[in-house]
Amino acid sequence: MGLFNPLRKGSWWIQSKSDSRWDSNGRGYVGGFVIPDECKQKLKELKRKLGKPPKDLKWGYMKD
Repeated sequence: MGLFNPLRKGSWWIQSKSDSRWDSNGRGYVGGFVIPDECKQKLKELKRKLGKPPKDLKWGYMKD
């Protein structure tokens, strides 16, 4: 790794105001303006279980 690593431990979330079944959160490495790997995995699981995501589905993260 270089001197600058934008990924740090933090919290991520997935949220939909129209369908709360999609609401989820967790911890992992976050940063770099990209969806965290753990969040991607959870989204994949939810898509298998629930089908197509709602249009208002959003994700975000916060570094520790």
